[in-house]
Amino acid sequence: MDPLKEREIEERLARLEASLAAIERSLARGGRWAEAGGEARQSAPRYSNAGARQHSSAPDDLTSIVSRWFTSQSPEWWLSRIGIGFVVIAVLFLYGYAIDRGWITPPIRVLAGAMVGAGLFWAAIRVGTNAMTASGHGLRQVLYGGALAVWYLTAYAASVWYGLISIPSARLLFFVLTLTSAWISLQERSEIFAFIAIATGFATPFILFAPVTSLTPFALYLGAVAFAGIFIYLVRGWQSTLWMTFVAFWLLVNGTALSGGVIRAGAPGAIPVSFLLILAGAAFTRVPSLRRQLLETGSSRYTPTPVSDASQRIMEGLDSLSRMLGGGRSSPDSLALWVMTLLSPVLAISSLANIWVTIP
Repeated sequence: MDPLKEREIEERLARLEASLAAIERSLARGGRWAEAGGEARQSAPRYSNAGARQHSSAPDDLTSIVSRWFTSQSPEWWLSRIGIGFVVIAVLFLYGYAIDRGWITPPIRVLAGAMVGAGLFWAAIRVGTNAMTASGHGLRQVLYGGALAVWYLTAYAASVWYGLISIPSARLLFFVLTLTSAWISLQERSEIFAFIAIATGFATPFILFAPVTSLTPFALYLGAVAFAGIFIYLVRGWQSTLWMTFVAFWLLVNGTALSGGVIRAGAPGAIPVSFLLILAGAAFTRVPSLRRQLLETGSSRYTPTPVSDASQRIMEGLDSLSRMLGGGRSSPDSLALWVMTLLSPVLAISSLANIWVTIP
């Protein structure tokens, strides 16, 4: 063998042996440090919690958490999100430019809004019930909420901004969207859609304001929205829906139809409003006990009343009051059962007295 090659091989072997020796020394030092660290932890356990508390209270903790969150995502993830953001901004600028140039007329804007809402609603129907967004929310609910928001805005714009449809037509569209939101709340068992349905339904006369020429359509509308809220409560037992329906109905009736002597006996709309007051008083008096009877049937159609933190605190207060009076434990619907059963006839009779002032 060539002497040069032998010398080169010997040098490589020497370097390899030196590297192995260095690795052995480092491992030996690491073992000694681990033993020393273990002894230190065993001998001074009192300072570990204090050190952890000092570390958790350090001012740079929030910065480190944010930094770790940013670095936990891959560059491709950030590029995709930033790219989507730039695309949305570009589309908005293009949309505004097209409106300024007169390329997109008001009818096209309304049609585009209706189509976008329909696309979101169709996507919500097609998405599975277990699909979740990146933040952990139900994807179906997000799509349903987006569709309703686009449709509400489109109906409002078509009536108020562009004058393409009349105010009564826009109110009819809002009522249809209220029924759609109520249907979604029942299907998805989501209380937020019930809140949207009832809140928007009762707020429609103020959102789409128009002079009141006849109270007959107003009475029919209020009765329909109140019926939707009562029906949702009977099926799902959401206390917020029932209380919102109860409070909003009597405030609207006494704040618009009866304020300032708008209705008197013989005036247009007096009889329909009177019938509405009688039916509402009877319905709100009966609905809490009817809900309990429906639950006793054992049907899967009627879900038990959910108990939130606020409901739990109210029940605890009622329990303490009940113990003082010698009664038993309360239920989530006990407050509605007593307040609405006793107060609804009083509100109905007092409202009727403002209309039929000549009747004792």
